[in-house]
Parts: sequence; C-alpha cells; structure tokens
Amino acid sequence: MKKLYEDYSVEDFLKDNSFLLWNLSPTESTSTFWQTFWEQHPEKRPDMERARQILKTMRIKGTPLSVGEVNEIYHLTWKRYYHTRKKATRLKFYCAAACIVAVILFSWSIYLFPPDSFTNHVTHTSAIIETNSPDIQLVWDQTNKERFVEDVDFILTRSGEIQVTDKTSQKRNILKPTSSHINQLYIPNGKRASLLLSDGTKIWINSGTFVSFPTTFREQDRTISTNGEIYIEVAPDKARPFYVKTSLFDIKVHGTQFNVMAYEADEVKSVVLVKGSVEIYDTHQKNLFLKPDEMLNITDGQWSVHTVDTYNYICWKDGVLKFSGENMSDILLRLSRHYGVRFDCDPQAARLVCTGKLVLFDNLDQVLRTLSDIFPIQYRMEQDQIKINVEPEK
Repeated sequence: MKKLYEDYSVEDFLKDNSFLLWNLSPTESTSTFWQTFWEQHPEKRPDMERARQILKTMRIKGTPLSVGEVNEIYHLTWKRYYHTRKKATRLKFYCAAACIVAVILFSWSIYLFPPDSFTNHVTHTSAIIETNSPDIQLVWDQTNKERFVEDVDFILTRSGEIQVTDKTSQKRNILKPTSSHINQLYIPNGKRASLLLSDGTKIWINSGTFVSFPTTFREQDRTISTNGEIYIEVAPDKARPFYVKTSLFDIKVHGTQFNVMAYEADEVKSVVLVKGSVEIYDTHQKNLFLKPDEMLNITDGQWSVHTVDTYNYICWKDGVLKFSGENMSDILLRLSRHYGVRFDCDPQAARLVCTGKLVLFDNLDQVLRTLSDIFPIQYRMEQDQIKINVEPEK
C-alpha cells in the first residue's frame, strides 16, 4: 500500500478521488483496493469510518457525480470545518452542508463500509411483535419472526419471496413464505426501512411505524395498513386500485406519490400529496380529494386542507428535517422518534417557534449542537433522557 494513504486524515480521505468514487460509485477495482487497505491498516479504520459516516450523514443522492463535482463540494465544506472549531464557523458549515443536501437530493444512496459478517439478521419463531425492542421486526407466515439490528431494505418479488438487504453491509437474506398471510413489519424509534412491494410500489418507512402488507396482492385490489409515517410511490395498475388504511381514515389511490403521517398517539394526522390524486374517507363517510401540493390535516375530527411545499414533509426519507413556524416541542418529538431517545423540554423552550432545516447526522450530539447554535436553548444528558432548557440571557 502507498505510504500516502497510511498518513491520511479524515479530511484527506474526503478529498481523495479514489476514496470518494469508492463510496459514491464503487467499481470492482476501487472496492478491492479499499477493502484490502481496510484489512491491512486497522489503525486507519477510525478515520475511514468517520469519513464514511460524514458521507452517509450528508445523504448525497442522485445520478453519479463527476470527480470534479465531488471534490469541489467537499473542498468548500470540509476544509472550512476541519480548520476551525469556532461556534459561528460551525454554524456556517452546517448551513452549507444543508444547502448542498437540498440541491442534490435525488434517488441514489451511499452506505457505510460492510462489517465482516451478517450479524444484523436473527430468526425467531414467535409471531409477537415487541414494541419495546430496538430491533426492526418482520412477522411472516404468522409463526415466523425476523429481527434486524440495523436499517434494512425489503423487496417482495413476484414469485413470492421476501429479499432483505442490510443497508450497512449490503448482505442479503431471502425469506420464502409458504402462505398468503398478511405480513407485519415494525420499525422502532431510531430505525428506518424501505419496502418494495410485489407490484413495484415503493414505501419509505419512518421510525415508530407499523406496516401490514401481503406477500402478493389479490387480483381485485391492493391494500396495505399503517400506523405511523410512510412515504409511498404507488405503481400504476388501473385494474387493481390501491388502498392505504389507517386507524382514523382510509386512502384510495389514483396513481400517486404521497406522505401519510398517522401515528395513533399523535393528535394530528396528515396526508401530503406530491403527485397524482388521492381520495380520503373515514368511517363517517366524510371524504375529499387532494390535489398535488395539498396537505390534509386532521385534528380532533376536524379536516383542513392547505397548499404546502411538499418537500418539507417528505425530506425525512432523505435524512433532512425541515420546519416552518413549528413549536420546539414538535421538532423534539420528531427527533425523539428518529434517534430513539427521550427529551424533557421545559415549557418555555417547548413554546419556541422555530423555522429552519437540520441534516440528521448519525451523531445526535451534532444535531443538538446545531439546534442550540440556531435557537436559544441549552441541552444536557440526565440519566436516560435529554433535558432542554431556554438559554439564560447574558
């Protein structure tokens, strides 16, 4: 191995063409080189891992970038970050990173370096979902349960298989249901997953969410159920309408992309339509159609429709949290689900009205530092929760 790489810092890795291409658009040669380097130089693993976490945190998505584009982006952001630790500069860095994410978010992901073995997956024979468990859980064939430690992608094939891919290691496991029973999927707080259904419909599943779905759909319709938050892109099929059922309302899909937030514990439920058309109705026969860029809010049985910037409500799937005129308590609720932690917010801080954007770093402390840079709050860890208070005036 070259002595050059042995001396690399985190910043050097982030500016190296070969290292960036290995993460952004890996080839057989780059994968072989860097995996061999990883094995032969354990002393460099912390720096390499940190560099990969930074890349994952920024969630660059879209068509592959050129080497020049990649280098320009990281030269402008990371050189500034690593050469100073002052509070004001740190805030500028976070804002720059958020702007970069907003510009180039599309549909291509990068993930962390794979571990040596597929320790994420464990099979159980109990069909009971444990909501106090930190693991993703899938119940299939009624009696089989799979548990996953890390975020995963699920793909249902037309032949009736369930393919499960660990997002960290990219290792795959194949389940073969022998019946048409409804599958139950639970994504706990602190975890996320995606689900590609057998008809080509794709679902992004947020933290604290249940989704029920068949391995293959019936001939007459396609129906799933959810309790929590999902973003869904429904595959067109005029012969089989698509339905999403929640505890409070149902949605009939007319070829569309939309977000559903329907946590049973939350007072407010919502549907945000990005594209197409949806019809929403409840048990009292109340119904309405949404048009693109419209949002339905349901609070205490009252329905209201507003025109919104839809990306503000779907950017969670890209690792971004946007908020406009929201109370700090609502922002902390979303962070609590995303990271699987508890917040204790004093009443004065909870009432702060906030507008801004957060890149949801893997390290919660980075997010809280950014939040405290932008808004007048302090935070500290106390036992099993994080205390949030208004910053005293100086």
